[in-house]
Amino acid sequence: MRHILIILSLFLFSFIFISCSKSSDDGASTTSDNTTTTDDDTTTTDNTTTTDNTTTTDNTTTTTDTTAPVISEDTAVTTPTNDSTPNYTFSTNEAGTITYGGSCSSGTTSATSGNNTITLVSLSEGTYSNCTITVTDSAGNVSSSLTITSFIVDLTAATLEEVTAVTTPTNDTTPDYTFSSSEAGTITYGGSCSSSTSSATTDNNTITLVSLSAGTYSNCTITVTDSSGNSVTLNISSFVIDTTAPTVTSVSTTADNQSLVSLTDNITVTFSEAMDTTYVTTSTSDTNCAGTIRVSSDNFSNCVRMSSEPVSSNSNKTFTLDPNDNLTFGLTYLTRVTTGVKDTAGNALSSQYETTNGFTTAESISISSSASDNSSVGIGSTYQYQVDTGGTYSDSVTYSLSNAPDNMTISSSGLVEWTPDNASSDIKTHDNITITLTTASGYVLTESYDLTVTGTCVSGNVMSIWSGDQRSSTDSSKFLGNITAYTDNASSVKTASQNYNYSSSSVDLTHGPQATVNDGAMFFYNQYDNTTHNYLFYFFGMDVGGSTNTVSIDLFVANNASQDSNPVDDDDGETDRVSQSQSATTGLWASSYTGRYRYGANSDGAVIGPFSNTDNQTLLDNGTTFKIFVDLAGTSSLLTSVPTNRSLALTLGDLDSMKYYSKDNSTIVLGDHDNFTIGYNTTITCE
Repeated sequence: MRHILIILSLFLFSFIFISCSKSSDDGASTTSDNTTTTDDDTTTTDNTTTTDNTTTTDNTTTTTDTTAPVISEDTAVTTPTNDSTPNYTFSTNEAGTITYGGSCSSGTTSATSGNNTITLVSLSEGTYSNCTITVTDSAGNVSSSLTITSFIVDLTAATLEEVTAVTTPTNDTTPDYTFSSSEAGTITYGGSCSSSTSSATTDNNTITLVSLSAGTYSNCTITVTDSSGNSVTLNISSFVIDTTAPTVTSVSTTADNQSLVSLTDNITVTFSEAMDTTYVTTSTSDTNCAGTIRVSSDNFSNCVRMSSEPVSSNSNKTFTLDPNDNLTFGLTYLTRVTTGVKDTAGNALSSQYETTNGFTTAESISISSSASDNSSVGIGSTYQYQVDTGGTYSDSVTYSLSNAPDNMTISSSGLVEWTPDNASSDIKTHDNITITLTTASGYVLTESYDLTVTGTCVSGNVMSIWSGDQRSSTDSSKFLGNITAYTDNASSVKTASQNYNYSSSSVDLTHGPQATVNDGAMFFYNQYDNTTHNYLFYFFGMDVGGSTNTVSIDLFVANNASQDSNPVDDDDGETDRVSQSQSATTGLWASSYTGRYRYGANSDGAVIGPFSNTDNQTLLDNGTTFKIFVDLAGTSSLLTSVPTNRSLALTLGDLDSMKYYSKDNSTIVLGDHDNFTIGYNTTITCE
């Protein structure tokens, strides 16, 4: 028995030894506790699975993964592209973590088994040829690097520039247009224009626009889209398609069949539209009928030689021809326009144009005076300019003014007169005052000039003085000058009587001039708040203790809207109103006064008034304003007998002259004038 047990133990030991040796030789696994191991990659015993490099002990299995994911490109990035965040698709047979290399990256960092679409982060312009992707599985196995197929990001549109615009205007209904592009691309058209050309090349591109109707094209555009999808639009410069032939709308000085045209007149031709000046020509070297505009008095056997080619104006619609010499008196001239003229679009005159009756030359007239010789006037003074004419013309000449200051007038004999009276509008240079002369035959001549008003404005009523009796109508050649009336003010209000201020047997003025000893003083006065009522002041004898002097004058008032009197008489009985009447037609007053003064140490004088103008505008337009005629010499026409202390002889005695004073401190010395007329001219306002 003992021997049997020993043999059985040896057998079992040998079996175990052989089994262990066989397992070690296979190198597959070591198993205990009811675990069976085979040479296959997977052995299952008691629901336990063991893979490569798996060690199992005491019923626990550990697995090691050494296989890397396999990745491949599925959808490459479109190239070129103008998408700075393009998509890219790849596939992997295992999930894992994505790693990016080169110039690309993405916010997507994990991959799933199958296809994966990633969005690359914002890319700048350029070529991307070094971008890679790898996937690392959960066991740490890293796939082979997948190189993303090279692609280009292009974010810049082509640069377009206009090279040759469509000629404008043009009569070509399929005009060419040239532009340049910095890139090739596809052309699309916008607005009212199109073309069969649909692709652009780098550099200049000439396209032909499809047939266009007449009109203005200002909304046409060209858009070029490059291969990356970048687009840019170019506005085609506005142009005009004009297929209408021009016409002649007028010829010569004013119209066809005009008579009595000046020998020095120019000829004008006006077209219906702007013309190409290179096709508007005339004869300038001789009297041969050359050029596209011709003027002739013998049915175009000969033509008028012009001093130069036609001069264009009115936006190239009107052309003026200046004859090289004066035209011949009494001839009829025709004007011809040939089909050689073209408008700016290239359309020619459809048929030759010729005036039917033309124009006939007549006498000439010229202005021999110059307004520039008298180019300034002081505020409140009267401006005068006499237009003188020369040349050969028939009958009378009429005169008119245009672009002239308010109240400037011109007489039937050509005398321009004006008294500037408004500081705000008159003290300046008045530009381009135009005098127009028209002869009886219809010939017109103009003279234009500038007039400057100078001086400092002094408000008040302006009176004019003429020599002689000007009560009925004024003779401009007798004009002596203007003076401005004195006024009181708000702080020193004075009636006429208060202003004369007769005291101590003499005048004692508040508002008035400082008179001189050897002249009689005369001025007008009105209250500041009653400018329509004026008073005439005059006095003599400012030499205290001087010798006795006698002054005898007569005064005549006409066209006074107020009933005048003599509110101040230096000495009673020296100033008498001889007569006074009112017109039943106009309502205006006429009066007469005698003044007989004798003084020595004291003064003598008087105040007469008030004087005002009618509100009848018709009368005022005819020059009907109040006037005062002062007679200083000769025999009185008011007295037929010599009253006490009176004389029929008119005299200033020992005085040198009467002196007229103005508020602006100017004076008019009446000198040796035996009589003179004072009349209302205007009112100066200095506001």
